[in-house]
Amino acid sequence: MSHLGINQRIKREAKYRLSGRWPGALAATGIFLAFLFLSALFREILLQIFYGFSLLDLSQNLEAAAGLLKNPYYWISTGLSWLLSFFLVSPAFLGLIRYFFLSAQFDKGVDREEDYPSVAEVFYYFSSGKRFGSWLFYQVRLLLRSILWGLISFLPGLVIFFWGYMGIDFHGLTALENADYWDAFGQAFQSGILVLVGEILLLCGFVLYIPMMLRYFLAPFLLIQEKLPAEECFRLSVRMMKNYRGKIFSLLFSFFGWALLCVFAFPVLYVLPYAAVSACVGAKWLLRQEEQMAQQPPAPPVSFQYPSAPESRVSERNWQASERPAAENSGKEGGDPPV
Repeated sequence: MSHLGINQRIKREAKYRLSGRWPGALAATGIFLAFLFLSALFREILLQIFYGFSLLDLSQNLEAAAGLLKNPYYWISTGLSWLLSFFLVSPAFLGLIRYFFLSAQFDKGVDREEDYPSVAEVFYYFSSGKRFGSWLFYQVRLLLRSILWGLISFLPGLVIFFWGYMGIDFHGLTALENADYWDAFGQAFQSGILVLVGEILLLCGFVLYIPMMLRYFLAPFLLIQEKLPAEECFRLSVRMMKNYRGKIFSLLFSFFGWALLCVFAFPVLYVLPYAAVSACVGAKWLLRQEEQMAQQPPAPPVSFQYPSAPESRVSERNWQASERPAAENSGKEGGDPPV
């Protein structure tokens, strides 16, 4: 079956899972968006305290925005807001995925209605120190893997790109100030080649980075099942996703058009639950297929039995007897004489 057919089946089941459950899905999504809003509001407050500007003010004051990166208070506020996002938004997002994943596993007519997951699942990893610790171990490992593959994928392109960009900015202007136009043209041409090579390497970096990160697609769902530690979830996800990265990428990329609509803010209330449940349904299918393969009995080993010595001698005599008439006939017909 083609990727398009699989995507249609997954999306159809996602809509089925959401039918009649939209109030809970919207409530869970709203809670997560509230966490995002609090994180952004916290950064605005820090910028007001340390810098005297907000991001809205900086968008209207280009001179202040130009000097923003030179101000240490900007980096302090950015670091503090990042820490808040890490310890507040990230566990809430995993709780949101947990809610949608459990709802995708709920079977109408089989499971009891009171067993349907509650919206409180969004706060699941805040409910105890053990659960928060399991999220923390998972998130740190995911962050380290993201940084490692990001450096491998994008660092060469970034270095060459900024090398060429700085060459245009510094050497080219210096040559123009000295009225050396040929030198300025040569420096600009050389730097332009470096910028172009850097951009190509950055595109190649995306080609490498996306498949590498898709290997960990099943890791959060394995963690939600609470059967394996965080490190084992990553190892098992890499093994299980070996032949399915293209299918999952096709599924996630099919929501690209929906993601563009989220620029208008309100569509996110529909797109986020729809895309999240679709991803959860795809993960459920992969995990169920892995369980079915694990339950299949292994194939019996093939044993080779060699004939005993008497049987070997009997078969050898039979072979010689069958070959003797053929050899005699070949000798009569003018062939080589039998040995």
